Amino acid sequence: MNFTPLILAASAGHYEVVALLANRGADVNAQTTPGHSALQYAASRNHLKVVKVLILTRADINITDDRGATPLHRAASRGNTEIVEFLASMSPIKI
Repeated sequence: MNFTPLILAASAGHYEVVALLANRGADVNAQTTPGHSALQYAASRNHLKVVKVLILTRADINITDDRGATPLHRAASRGNTEIVEFLASMSPIKI
């Protein structure tokens, strides 16, 4: 599945670890075998602080997985309203 340390930290909501790794050069757009990125995991698991730090460190807000789902789609499918609102306010978000 190719889980990077950044993806694992984002998935678990470890904001400080995500910030450290991203600021030290970790690939914020790396994807697992099904195409899931750190931002997609954070968005689907309702980790708003992680979503924000990933975007600040240039994560692609329109990155898609193997099924074409973006972080916005993943957050919406889980009912994560705060993240949906935050991502929808970003430019250039594709809805």
